Amino acid sequence: MPAIPPAIRNLIVRLKQQSEKLQSFKLPAFKKSGAKKSGSGRSGSGRSEPEFDRSELDETGYVRSDFGFNIERDDYSQESADSEPADSTEPGLFDRLKDLPRPPRWVLIGGAGTAVVVLAGLWIWASAPRPRENNNEIVLAVPPEAQETNAPAWEAMVDEGGADANLIERGPSGPLPIISADGRNSWQVYARPFDLGDHSPRIAVVIGGLGLRATETQAAIDTLPPAVTLSFNAYTPGLISWVARARHAGHEVLIGVPMGSVSYPQDDPGPQTLLTSLTPRQNLDRLEFVMGRAVAYVGVTNVSGSRFTASREEFKPILEAIKGRGLLYLEHRASSHSIGPAVANDLSLMHAIEDQAIDDEPTRAAIDRNLGELEKTARHNGIAVGMGDASYPITLTRLAAWIGTLEKKGLALAPITAVIRETVDRKDSVR
Repeated sequence: MPAIPPAIRNLIVRLKQQSEKLQSFKLPAFKKSGAKKSGSGRSGSGRSEPEFDRSELDETGYVRSDFGFNIERDDYSQESADSEPADSTEPGLFDRLKDLPRPPRWVLIGGAGTAVVVLAGLWIWASAPRPRENNNEIVLAVPPEAQETNAPAWEAMVDEGGADANLIERGPSGPLPIISADGRNSWQVYARPFDLGDHSPRIAVVIGGLGLRATETQAAIDTLPPAVTLSFNAYTPGLISWVARARHAGHEVLIGVPMGSVSYPQDDPGPQTLLTSLTPRQNLDRLEFVMGRAVAYVGVTNVSGSRFTASREEFKPILEAIKGRGLLYLEHRASSHSIGPAVANDLSLMHAIEDQAIDDEPTRAAIDRNLGELEKTARHNGIAVGMGDASYPITLTRLAAWIGTLEKKGLALAPITAVIRETVDRKDSVR
């Protein structure tokens, strides 16, 4: 039988002591005296009146008590002319209790409070989870996330996601992308076909925040043209299935990597956030957790990260790992102090940079104005990248209308792999 917690045991001891104290309480003593015979009918009844034992009284005329309060009693007198005849037998327990005064309020409140504390403590002790003993073996509770029976096995994830087995290795948190033995990269193998001979200014549109809201996610997959790139939240339930749906509809896919901002932890992107307070190895473990959540995606992008992307010491190992796994990196402009593009150039990492936020103000007028700025950037630089959020229905509505005008304007809607930059002989080139 499990041991009783010390707090409960102490309460029980205190209650027992109070009970013993109550049992030792002395009731006023009565003694029989001989009946006085007289001619009155009252005394001629043959009964003797109980005489109050005054030895129990203190000097103030109160009954002594061990409980810190006194019990006032009437001054019984055997010779009282108007006293009622009393029974010759000693009063019973019930009669004595009736004569006792009502205890002070603090006693009642204290007793009730003690009872409540005892009952609450017993309930907490009884309901607390405990390890089960089985043949001297302790069986600990399994975390909820480890109890998922519908999570696909590693091989099932690869098959369901339509991944190339040569671009996958088994990782501690799931399948991780690798560069194949013949040198192929995920950003190349899973890229959407695009006519690189088309020299029209290219605009890549990336819609993020997908996965956590099923309705908005399905709407983005179904309503947006296949050339629009979709970015999924790493914590999405059933992420492998959502990525497979998006790719089946023709979209390229990115996975969002949560990174710490200057307002962290008030702005908290989740439990696997990369932080400047962690060691490089810890941050790489978290990156691998994110990358192991899905397969057949072309790259990753930062979610938040105004502090993390500004730290070369912490950010460079992450970008090296992204390059080493054959992925591209899309820089979401979380801060003007980000060293991401500069380090990506130094590493010859395939990358792209957000030029324009589409829905930083989610109104029709503001979105249309931002799309106009995106066009100007594409004409000036040859490429442009705009990023929006699927949680705003107005974003999808305005995008659908705007995309239909691009061909007449001499602009090309391109997947993200068609606008990535790489450094060749220290010169940027558009692929």
